[in-house]
Amino acid sequence: MGDIFQDTESIFFGDTPAKPTHSWDHNFTKRPPLKRPQAPRDEHVKREPQRIPHVPVTEEAPPANPLTELVENMKPTFFPPISTDTMRCILLSDPENHDPMMLLKTPDTSLLIGMGTSTIIVQGVEYPTFPDMRIVYSEKERISGWILTHVPENFELFKIILDGLNFPPVYASRGIIANIRDNLKWEEILVKCRFFELFSDTNPERKIRSITLSSDASDHLVYTLPWLVCVDTLHTSEGWSTISPPWRAWQLVNEGWFLLKNETFSLPCEPGETILLDGKKISKHPLKFILDTFYLDHKSIGVVAGYTLKDRIELAENGILMFVLQEDHAHRAILGHIYIDSRGFVHAHEMIRIHKAIISGIRRIYENTIEWNRTIERPELVAIFRKEVMKLCFLLTWRTPIIMPIIEEF
Repeated sequence: MGDIFQDTESIFFGDTPAKPTHSWDHNFTKRPPLKRPQAPRDEHVKREPQRIPHVPVTEEAPPANPLTELVENMKPTFFPPISTDTMRCILLSDPENHDPMMLLKTPDTSLLIGMGTSTIIVQGVEYPTFPDMRIVYSEKERISGWILTHVPENFELFKIILDGLNFPPVYASRGIIANIRDNLKWEEILVKCRFFELFSDTNPERKIRSITLSSDASDHLVYTLPWLVCVDTLHTSEGWSTISPPWRAWQLVNEGWFLLKNETFSLPCEPGETILLDGKKISKHPLKFILDTFYLDHKSIGVVAGYTLKDRIELAENGILMFVLQEDHAHRAILGHIYIDSRGFVHAHEMIRIHKAIISGIRRIYENTIEWNRTIERPELVAIFRKEVMKLCFLLTWRTPIIMPIIEEF
C-alpha cells in the first residue's frame, strides 16, 4: 500500500490519466497563469462581425410651444374688469404696419384681427417679429375668432401662434384659406383648427357671438354692434377711404382719425393704447399697456428688448473674454495659474501682452475685494469681476468684451 501523502501526479481518475496543466513545486511558488484553450479555427469559414442588438428608443414628449414658454415666464398682462357695456379695442402693433394686429373685446366676445408681423435685422441676420402676445394669451379662452385680412407672411410663426392660443377659429376670405392650406404641411392644424369663409357672394354678413361682421359695397370689413359700426379695410388699391354720415364709424389705422355722426375726433393711436366705445362717445382709457416686441429665433421665441440680441450685438462688435481661476475658499486665496482665453477681442500680435496685463489685473481685483470683504459670496464676486475687468479691458483696448468669469472652489 502506498503512502497516502503521495504526489498528486500519481493519482488518476478515469481510464486515461489527464496530463497536468501546471506543476507545483515544493517551495509553494505561485502558479503560472492558465491559458484559455482556443477552439479550432477554420480559415475558410467567413465570419460575420458581431451585431449590436437594437434597443428601441423611448419616445420623448413633444417640445413645449415656445410662445407659451415665453409668455408664462413673463410678467402677466390682462384687461382690467369693466362693468359697463363698452367695447374696448387695443392696438397691439405699429399702426403703420400693412397688417396691424388689434384686439376687440366686449363683455362676452373677444376678436383678434390681423397678424402685425414685421422684421428686424441684427448683425446682418433678419428675424421675423410680431406683437406682444401677453394680453392675447390672457384672453385665449375667450377668443371667439381670429380674423385674417392678409395671407400670413411667415407660416412657421402662424403655426406657433395658433398652437399657443389653443387653435381659435380662423375667419378669412376663400383665397386666404386656400393659401394657408396649401402652405401648411402640419396635419394637426387641419384637424384642430377650424377655418371659416368670412363672407361670400350670397352672404355678406358673419355673426360671431355679439359682434356681427358685414361687407359693404366698398369692400370694407364692418364690425356691427347694436349701437356702433366699426370700419376697417380688407384690401384696397387706393388706400384708406372715409365713411360718410350718418354712420357712426371709427377707424384705427388711418392716422388715428375717428368719425362719430358728423364730427371728427383726432385720437392718435399708439401700440398699447385702449380705445373705449360706449355708444355715446369715443375716448381713450387712461391706462396704457407697455408692450414688447417678440421675434422668431429659429425654433425659439424671444423678446427684441431682451439680453439675447443685445449680447449678439456686443459679441459681434467687441468679442468675449473668459477666465478660470481656482480659489481656496477656506483661506480665500487663488490657487495656481489663471487660465484666460478670448474670441474676437484682441488681435493676434497683441494677445499675449494684453492677456498678461488682464491676468495681473484679475489678481489685484481679487486681493483688493477679499481684503475689503473676506466673507463675500460667489455671485457678488463674479459681478465685481465682470464690472472691474470690463473697465480694465476698456483702458487697455478701448473695447468692452463680454466678460465670463469662472470660479472653482477648493
